[in-house]
Amino acid sequence: MLSPPLQALIKDYIESFHEQVANYEAVDLSGYLSPSERVAAIEKVANGDADILYLAPESLRSNTVFNLLKNRVIERFVIDEAHCLSTWGNDFRHDYFYIGQFINELLTAKPFESHIPVFKGHSIHYLFGTLT
Repeated sequence: MLSPPLQALIKDYIESFHEQVANYEAVDLSGYLSPSERVAAIEKVANGDADILYLAPESLRSNTVFNLLKNRVIERFVIDEAHCLSTWGNDFRHDYFYIGQFINELLTAKPFESHIPVFKGHSIHYLFGTLT
């Protein structure tokens, strides 16, 4: 799972990924999707057909996203543009500060997965200070 800060970046990443990589499936859940495209992306994640899921941090507050992810094994959680947290601190988008809580709640709801690897570099240490 990859969490870029902007929907425009998500769109660019998906297009670039599909141009360069043929043997993996990347999907996103962003505002650029039509309702039918969103349903198709959710089905790919639910069925295990999606290898990479791009989500904006705001999407993590969605019950649909939570319920979708609690039934999937997540190999890693990548936060794109994480350096922005150390640069702008509390003035940066507040949904980034919810990521640690989301991962903890997700792990509590997943009896089959006890750990989701995340980048815990110095620049985002305080974001994950409460991460178990």
